[in-house]
Amino acid sequence: MSQEAEKFRIFGHEGPYKECMGLYSEVYTETRGGVALRSVYKHTRLPVYLYFHEKDKTWALSNKIGSSRCWMFASDLAQKPHLIIGPWKYINPNDRKWLLESKMKCEPHIELKDGGNSSRRESMKVQIKAMESVIEAMKTENKKLREQIKLARLPHMVAQVSELRSKNLAIREKRFILEEKLKDLDIRKKECDNLQEEKKRLETETRQLLARITAQKRARAKVDCLLPTGRNFDVNGVTNTTPEEDQKVTGIVSPDILVEEVHQEDDTDCDESV
Repeated sequence: MSQEAEKFRIFGHEGPYKECMGLYSEVYTETRGGVALRSVYKHTRLPVYLYFHEKDKTWALSNKIGSSRCWMFASDLAQKPHLIIGPWKYINPNDRKWLLESKMKCEPHIELKDGGNSSRRESMKVQIKAMESVIEAMKTENKKLREQIKLARLPHMVAQVSELRSKNLAIREKRFILEEKLKDLDIRKKECDNLQEEKKRLETETRQLLARITAQKRARAKVDCLLPTGRNFDVNGVTNTTPEEDQKVTGIVSPDILVEEVHQEDDTDCDESV
């Protein structure tokens, strides 16, 4: 039992090609490598065909199947005519410019037989199938739109990635500089710690030296108290007065004076003997 040909009704255009509106019936299905592709549909009264142009990726209306010179087209990859979402365009026969047709639609055509319940059920099944096909088409179109949005955002995203990479490189360079400065600060900290230790050592030695000087001063003061008064001593404890001054102050004859007097007596004895 052969499958019944699909039929679609095109409507909505009131322009120069309104005669092309009407019922279209499936003529045949294109195949490639044994795989069924999109079908070709013919107007039930006129030599007008609805077909998918593989090269241009469009559904087209023309009097010649597969021609790129058409009267109307819709840029859409839908598998069936009623799944076409993209808007239709038609060529103005006067100035040959393409104009937008937003009211043109395509829907499945259902023939009721005998008006029975079985026909209604079949009609409902066809409508449900058509709605499911529309849902699938909308999902496909949504996916395609997402891809288009992603591609549209791609240059901006590439620029953002490049900017972020540049910022990351600058941050790494700053981090390297800061790490070098931190190492230098660690070295200086160690030097400061060493200087602090040296300072403590010098302070300890200074205190010890001051203690020794103080002890020496106290000892010298005690020595000065034990010596006769009137005599002056230098820092080494040696008197800086003459023997005569010491004799006047203390009444004690200096050994130096006695030695000098003995020498004078020896000189006098020598003169008398002569």
